[in-house]
Formats: sequence, C-alpha cells, structure tokens
Amino acid sequence: MRAKEIKAVLKRLEWTQTEAASRLGVTQGAVSRWVSGDRPIPEPIVKLLYLLQRETRA
Repeated sequence: MRAKEIKAVLKRLEWTQTEAASRLGVTQGAVSRWVSGDRPIPEPIVKLLYLLQRETRA
C-alpha cells in the first residue's frame, strides 16, 4: 500500500489521521509518516485496512 492508497482508504473510512491512529493503536505521527510516504506501512496494518474498507463497501 502506497501513501496515495492509504489517503484514499482513510477518506473512504471517513477517518482523520488522529482517529486512524487511535483505532489502529499507533501514534498520529506514524500515520502522518505513512500518508506522506516517509515510512512504509507495516504489513499487518495494510491487511487490516484492506479488510476494513471491504467491510464498509458491503
């Protein structure tokens, strides 16, 4: 998952970076670094985000 994709997922879920951080158990700074592309997104977080966005489409 790339920075552009995580931005789209957060938008689909209607989550702010702060809300995403709280729900995913990470800091807002971590989410900010993923969104900016400064850091790779950990694979477990990627999988969780894919599952969450699939659930919101159903």
